[in-house]
Amino acid sequence: MARLDRAFAEEAAARLEALPADAQPKWGSLTRDGVIAHLAGSFGYSMGQVAALPPQSGPPMRKLVSWLLINGIIPFPKGVKFKGNDGQQIPALSSEGGIVHLREIMEEFIALVDRGDQPPCGHPVFGEYTGEEWLKFHRAHLNHHLKQFGA
Repeated sequence: MARLDRAFAEEAAARLEALPADAQPKWGSLTRDGVIAHLAGSFGYSMGQVAALPPQSGPPMRKLVSWLLINGIIPFPKGVKFKGNDGQQIPALSSEGGIVHLREIMEEFIALVDRGDQPPCGHPVFGEYTGEEWLKFHRAHLNHHLKQFGA
């Protein structure tokens, strides 16, 4: 799968923005605004703006599964839940600011990676990611949620 670039980021934001506020997902319980907040929260996480979660998987398979996922060979799983440091399920990442914030944080993240300034931050399931791997992850993640809403 291609990396997230500015053209795809804007296309994805425009598709999400065009959804009616009461759009119904094909699966799950996220609302249109909820998925926008979730996506912005995931970008914040990958920039170290959100407290890191404990590892959610062991090392043997995570790099293989990650590679298959971010390269579009296997689909994103539906309904993934994460656990906090206390072992309890936590709510999905979220952020305030709506579509404007999502556009801004995507631009900020792409610029950080392009400059080589993206802080090291691991994914709770897949472990450490380079900036390029995060860009592939975010594109796959955006595609997953666009499909969720038929956008």
